[in-house]
Amino acid sequence: RRLPPRLVDTAAVAVTTVDAPPPPPPSRYKRSLRERQAAATVALMQVAGGARRMLAGAAAAVFGVAAVLLFLFPTVVSAVLAVVALATSLGLAGYALARRRRSRESDVR
Repeated sequence: RRLPPRLVDTAAVAVTTVDAPPPPPPSRYKRSLRERQAAATVALMQVAGGARRMLAGAAAAVFGVAAVLLFLFPTVVSAVLAVVALATSLGLAGYALARRRRSRESDVR
């Protein structure tokens, strides 16, 4: 795909179809199941890699902001982090106990 001409004092050049190569003719070859699985695996690995990089960037930003805040306001930020850690641990403990209780109730005797 070509970009539009620049906004300058010269005349615009029309895009012709001669510049672009014609699309290849459709192939009669049908991929085997193994080839399709390999292509799908490669595509999923690329998607996972992109998601991993995106999450790593967000985590780096959050930790960077936390580090700056710890340097600027060490007492307040450390107290906030302690409260968040305590609330998270209590929430996870409650979730684990509720899940354990549910699995016990659903067990066959």
